[in-house]
Amino acid sequence: MYNRLSKRIPDNRFTRRYLKDFPRMAEEYRAKPVPAIPYSVFRLYQTTGSRVEYEAYYFDLRKRCDVFAAMVLSGRGEYLPDLEDALCAVCEEYTWALPAHIPEEHSIEEEVGRIDLFASETAFMLSEIWYLLKDDLDPEVSARMLYELRRRVVDPYLKTFPKWGKNNWSSVCAHGVLTTFIYLGLDGEFRKALPSLLQSLEDFLSSYRDDGYCTEGALYWSYGFESFVYAANLLREYTKGGIDYFKREKVRAIAKYGFCTYFEGNLTLPFADSPHRLNYNIGLYHFLKKEYPVLPLPDESRAAMFGDEARCRFFEMMRNLYWFDESLEGGDPAPVSCDFPLSQVYLRSRPAWHFACKGGHNGESHNHNDVGSFVVICGEEYVLDDPGWPEYDKWYFSEKRYTDYICAMSEGHSLPIINGKGQKPGEEHAGKVLLAEDGRIVIDLSGAYGLDGVTVRRTWLLHEDGVEIRDEITGAESVTERFVTRVEPVPQEDGSLRIAGCVFSSGSGKPEITTATFVPRLVSNIGMKPVETLYLIDWTASDGENVFRLRILPEGENGKL
Repeated sequence: MYNRLSKRIPDNRFTRRYLKDFPRMAEEYRAKPVPAIPYSVFRLYQTTGSRVEYEAYYFDLRKRCDVFAAMVLSGRGEYLPDLEDALCAVCEEYTWALPAHIPEEHSIEEEVGRIDLFASETAFMLSEIWYLLKDDLDPEVSARMLYELRRRVVDPYLKTFPKWGKNNWSSVCAHGVLTTFIYLGLDGEFRKALPSLLQSLEDFLSSYRDDGYCTEGALYWSYGFESFVYAANLLREYTKGGIDYFKREKVRAIAKYGFCTYFEGNLTLPFADSPHRLNYNIGLYHFLKKEYPVLPLPDESRAAMFGDEARCRFFEMMRNLYWFDESLEGGDPAPVSCDFPLSQVYLRSRPAWHFACKGGHNGESHNHNDVGSFVVICGEEYVLDDPGWPEYDKWYFSEKRYTDYICAMSEGHSLPIINGKGQKPGEEHAGKVLLAEDGRIVIDLSGAYGLDGVTVRRTWLLHEDGVEIRDEITGAESVTERFVTRVEPVPQEDGSLRIAGCVFSSGSGKPEITTATFVPRLVSNIGMKPVETLYLIDWTASDGENVFRLRILPEGENGKL
């Protein structure tokens, strides 16, 4: 069997914990009919811009498939008819693509055969279930699955050989299509498709610089790179080692990102469209740990359980269940420093705090205008923060992204506002790293603002007991130094602020504090509130140079740098 899978889920300490609630969920689903998605819900994205209503139907049906498939693969064959009902319901869907991913101008054929992220995930789920259970499924159900996989994925792919760009789409989509060809035994057609699928995997790899940093954010690393890993592993097995991506140094570098961007608990790097907390898929990490033993394996307590990720992806569930290795022990210490110099991202840790900053440019995939942004973490609290991502709707991916969404605007990050303006979008608006040492990092931010005659240089001094910032800004008519947090600041009599037990002071008088609110994406799964408040802390800078200092202090101690 490919992918070290079998018709029976392994029994071990992790799978027992992971599957603990599955009997209850199976009975709950059994008691509810399988709902069809109303057309009016399908149309909501076009009429209102909202995605959540349709996706609630869509992903709950796939969760139902996951639950019943896991029960059958756990030896509970009495749930096979329930699984067949769910699989046939998926086959009955008008299209497997999300409305948000269907162009406004399209034919019916293009709509039904649209291979987006989730059509590809659906194809993967159906083809892997068919591959494992084809001898058990009712012949008519099996035939229907094969018919729909050909109608919606195999034939449309061979007709157009679509390309998905240099981002996570190329990995996820190619992975689902590639898996379908291999699992269904379509060797002749797969030979025709393989050059194009390999090019899509190369497109995905080219979305990363050679240092391995994921500009799209931590969850997109997990989503995109795990799909790449699963595709690469299956290709290696299929070609008997003839195609082995894991020998490439760049793949090793990309793997490092997921192992080096965790902080306390399950806090992760929140730059770009990213959550603040993220439990990891233990099957993926155990696989990568075997490929690259030097990587620091996180503690098992951070491992994702079913439902931690709202989409309940089948391929994640299966590899968590089948690829967990009881011989591997987590809890390796994370590196004190981690540099991604080509992407201009730097992580530093001291006993009392963690720090991360970024340069880069404002044309990155899932971009925020955030050149020079940074976060400071003490314990399990973001003291200075990055807002992460808002709820996705139709307009977030339009020209309104940088005018209407605080999460993507530079005004929603710890960055100067110069002459009343924030940074500008586009790859040409970039930072330039001047120095990156363990205790000192200097980035020229001038290019990100694109203001004639204005220079902006930001220096971070990283002490054992705190982080100090120095901004040198010349040629500006006005400067507001803005810092952001999701923890309510408590003003002190001397003009400093206390945030989560840390003292925050600038020597520039008392700051003005305002708020902005936003609805974060996938709130139930990343430890965020349904509506988050972002506290905007503004100091009016002195002429020529503004010095801002932050110090991490033990509980009960008062003071400032």
